[in-house]
Amino acid sequence: MSGPVVAKLVLHIGQHKTGSTALQSFLTRHAAGLSERGLLYPAEPPSTHGVRSFSISHYRLFVLLRREVLEAVGERAEAERFWEKQRRFCAPFGSVQDFFEALESERTRLGAGTVILSAEDLFDLQSAHEIAFSPDWVKAGAQLLARFAATFHYAPRVVAYVRRQDHLLAAHYGEYIKGNPGQDVEFGAFAEAFAPRLRTHAILAPWVAAFGAEHVAVRPYEAAVQSSGIVSDFFDQALGLSVPSGLTQPLDALSRNASPDRDHLEFLRHLRRGSLRGGAFIQERDVLAAARLEATGAGRGTGIGAWLSPQARRDLLAVHAEGNAALARLAPGRMGHASLFTEPLPADDAAWHDYPGLSPARLREIAANVRQVASGRPAGQRLRWFLRVLKRQLRASLSS
Repeated sequence: MSGPVVAKLVLHIGQHKTGSTALQSFLTRHAAGLSERGLLYPAEPPSTHGVRSFSISHYRLFVLLRREVLEAVGERAEAERFWEKQRRFCAPFGSVQDFFEALESERTRLGAGTVILSAEDLFDLQSAHEIAFSPDWVKAGAQLLARFAATFHYAPRVVAYVRRQDHLLAAHYGEYIKGNPGQDVEFGAFAEAFAPRLRTHAILAPWVAAFGAEHVAVRPYEAAVQSSGIVSDFFDQALGLSVPSGLTQPLDALSRNASPDRDHLEFLRHLRRGSLRGGAFIQERDVLAAARLEATGAGRGTGIGAWLSPQARRDLLAVHAEGNAALARLAPGRMGHASLFTEPLPADDAAWHDYPGLSPARLREIAANVRQVASGRPAGQRLRWFLRVLKRQLRASLSS
């Protein structure tokens, strides 16, 4: 890097399902208060696209970067297709250069000494609603961001929260089903296709190569480690600060991207397959809302234990044991440990039972909860939805 350092750049890259929404909600809510303390979190102006998660994070940077990465690795047709689909989320920027120029202009105007950017999609250059993975994309993306950090004379610190592979697999599957209307892939097929994205150490290797190990910090995402929450941990480990007094951490449901339990995911899959009686009149958003309410009220489990036996989990973790031990060398406070993660391996084989499927009684219970959620929406919304469904059914009957 030539020239004097003008600011620190803290680049929070995820991974997915590691509290990113809670952290981004806090940083967005308190952007003005943080800027007064020399911390710039450039929140997006009021969104016109209506996707809250994209507005509170720097999803725009991910889109701009992935487009340029695709072009760099020779996938120009895919770059054009991706840009056409995602460009509306990036206004007013058309390139990563545009983004960083605007960022530096704002930093200079405010006199901020630290810039914070957060986008969990940067971790492996994929969204949580995709399965595929390309190591070439990660390598090109990390190199490109490292060059921009140097060009704008930022001192970078890449921060990655990572989840143990068994828990990550379950969380990603829930997010994939939740976020992909029409998708009903079985867990086993998903797990097989998603396997490369569980190789956390290999995915982080290009980031280490591009930025240098001294500029990359890895934190295990575990309740035992983040006992005070992701926000406190981020301020302590990434910024070397305490959370400023008077700034409250988010507690509302929108600040948590919770995964539905297996029963609700199975309900969604039945709904998408058209095997639920009266399913045409059920909105998926009401199913997800019912899952959130039930999790809050009854505390039903959503973890990997609903999908894999303890033995299957141990087998999965054995595959990644060497990589996780290598990750510990990048983790403050975990150096010298055999693994990055503190949670013991699952051992309760005898107590585990395979998922019995969605029983008729449970199906009826969920359907009743969904109807209750739907009944709470304004009558006008319900009527418009009902009329749209009738119109679709009429068109289908006329074309058959």
